[in-house]
Amino acid sequence: MAIQFARIEYVSRADGRNAIGKSSYNGRVRETRERTGQVFNYAYKTDNVFHEIMVPEGVDTSFKTASVLWNAVERAEKRKDSQLQKDCVVALPDDKEINLEDRIEISRRIANRLFVFQGLAVQLDIHAPHGDEKNWHLHMLATTRGFTANGKTLSPYKARDTDPLIRRGQVMEADSPGKISAQIQNDYFKEKGLNLRVDPIGILPQEHLGPVRMRNHMEPSAKEILRVQEAEERGKEWYRAG
Repeated sequence: MAIQFARIEYVSRADGRNAIGKSSYNGRVRETRERTGQVFNYAYKTDNVFHEIMVPEGVDTSFKTASVLWNAVERAEKRKDSQLQKDCVVALPDDKEINLEDRIEISRRIANRLFVFQGLAVQLDIHAPHGDEKNWHLHMLATTRGFTANGKTLSPYKARDTDPLIRRGQVMEADSPGKISAQIQNDYFKEKGLNLRVDPIGILPQEHLGPVRMRNHMEPSAKEILRVQEAEERGKEWYRAG
C-alpha cells in the first residue's frame, strides 16, 4: 500500500553530527571526513538498493560524488552549530504493481521537486524492507546552500528562501513534503495507468525538529517507517563527530 508519510529535519553540528557520517550511513558506504580524518564505514549494511546524487543544471559534475559534495559542505560551514543538511525520509509504495525502476523514478521526481528545482544538491538512497516488512523508503540529504553562478562552489549564503514555512512547530500544508510526495506518486500512478492511490490514512503531522505524534493512529507501514527513524536516532552516536 502506498502511504503518505514524510518527515524532514536538519542535521546539525549542534547535535554533534556531521555531513560525512550521515551521508555514509544513508549510502551504506565508506567515506572519510577530510577535516578530521575520521572514517565512516557502513558498507556492511546491504539494504540500500539505489544511490544517486542529483545536482541542479550547470553545477559541476564532481558534486555528484558523495565525498566531494559533503566535504565541500563541511568546509563551507564554519559555525560550530551549523545546519549541514536537510534530512528527509519519504515512504515509497510497496504495491506489487510497482518495481524498483518505478520507485527510482518516483524518488527522482520527489527530490527534484523538493530540492533540485530550488537549486540544492540532494543525495538519494532507497532502502529496501527487511524480511516480511513493507517499509520501502527514500532517504534524501539536501544541501542547505545553493551554488555559485559558475557551479564550481557552494554559495557563500544559506538558501533561506527554500526553508519550509514553520508555524507553531509544524510545517505548513503547502510546504509539507508528505503532501508533495503524495501528489507526485498519485500523478505517477495515473500516468502509468495504475489503479493505485496514496492512502491519506497514513498522514502524519509534519513536525519541525520534533517528535512525531499520534502514533496509535498510524497505518502499519507508517509505523515501520517510524521504527526505522527511531533506530537511526539511537544510532546517531555511530557517526557523531569525535
